[in-house]
Amino acid sequence: MSSRSNTDSSRGHSAVVTIELFVNGSVVPVAQLGPDFVILERAIEHPPCDAELLLRVDANEERWSVRLPDGLTSASREARILNA
Repeated sequence: MSSRSNTDSSRGHSAVVTIELFVNGSVVPVAQLGPDFVILERAIEHPPCDAELLLRVDANEERWSVRLPDGLTSASREARILNA
């Protein structure tokens, strides 16, 4: 029988994931990111514009430019995005 404990073999890692949308100097926390949409943590009002998404997984960051063709509306947390 192995002397190795169950805790030694079952150690896992939960990544720390942060998604943020940068809109004209404001940082808007993102709850979910899809291929052509974002779901914000809270709905805000903003007209159509260019923006930047930040995806951070643990210490690794990726940023890219997006377009908010319909803007953001306080009536919905979901917004359509296009690659800029």
